[in-house]
Amino acid sequence: MVVSYRISEPSAVFFLLNNIALAVIKITGRGFLVRGAVTIGQLYHTEKYVVGPALNEAYRLDSRVAKSPRILIDPDVLEVARRFRSDIHTASEEAAYVEPFLTVDDDGLFFFDYISFDDVTAVCGGEEQLFPNYLKMIGEMVERGLTHSDAQVQNKYLWLHQKYVATRSSIAELEADNVIRVEFPDVYEKIVALPDYREQATAAMEAVARFEATKL
Repeated sequence: MVVSYRISEPSAVFFLLNNIALAVIKITGRGFLVRGAVTIGQLYHTEKYVVGPALNEAYRLDSRVAKSPRILIDPDVLEVARRFRSDIHTASEEAAYVEPFLTVDDDGLFFFDYISFDDVTAVCGGEEQLFPNYLKMIGEMVERGLTHSDAQVQNKYLWLHQKYVATRSSIAELEADNVIRVEFPDVYEKIVALPDYREQATAAMEAVARFEATKL
C-alpha cells in the first residue's frame, strides 16, 4: 500500500503520519502486523501508476532496514513540517505536533511506536479503557511469533516482545498516586496481569543464536 502527500500541502507531514498511525493501530488491533517506511522524494502517483525514487527508497527501507514489524520514518520530515506548516502554527508548533509520531529505536532509527500506552492512546483520542485488550492481542501475536519454527521469524518477534514488555513494565511501575492508576484502576490491573512471555523469548533467543552460528 502506498500513501503520498505533496510536501507543499499545509500540515501534510502531520496528516500523513496521523493517518498512518491510525491505520497501523487499527490493523494491529485486528491481529495483523505491518512493516514499512516514510520518506521524502519525487513520486508519480495516480490511481493506476505509482513510480519514482521516493517509492524505491521506501521499499529499500522496508525490505532491508526495518526488518521488524515497524514503520520507519525519515527524520527529515520534521524540516518539511516546519517549512510547510499550517497557517495558524509557527514552525516550532508544527514540529511539536509531528515529533510525537517519531520514536527513536535501539538502532537510532525513527519509527512510529504503536505499542506504548502514551503513543497509542494519544493517537486514538485517549481511549484508555480499550488499551488492555489491544496490548493483550499484541502479546498473543508475540507468543505465536516466538514459538514459530523459523528462527528468522522468531527474531522479528523478539523485537516486538521487547516493546511489549517495556510497555507492560512502564504501567506496572507507576506510583500509586499516578493519574492512570487513580483514574483507570481497571486498566492498570488488566495490563499488569498480562503474561510477559519471557520463557518463550529466552527459547527464541537461543534458536536465533543457533541459526546465526550456522551462517558463520
